[in-house]
Amino acid sequence: MTEGQISKEEISTSDDESRKESPDAMISGENLNEENLNEEEDLDFYDFLEVVSDKIDNIKNQIEKRREQPRQRLLRTIAELEEQKRILKSQLQHRIHIWSENFK
Repeated sequence: MTEGQISKEEISTSDDESRKESPDAMISGENLNEENLNEEEDLDFYDFLEVVSDKIDNIKNQIEKRREQPRQRLLRTIAELEEQKRILKSQLQHRIHIWSENFK
């Protein structure tokens, strides 16, 4: 064998050895990539769930505000009606008092 042949065989042997190591390295690299993707997917999924949860909470809050507004308006209306009723009652009593004095 000549030096050129030996070096070619050594090169091919070292290439074969690196090829043997590379699938393992690729598999572990793929596993790492898959784990990273799974972690990213988990994070994306949890981020998605958090966004959906926040939107649901926001909608619930809006619904509660809209429920409270009619109640507040109703209470305000009831209070205004009670005030008007009280005013009318006092006016009526005042007029009845005046009429009763006029009839005497």
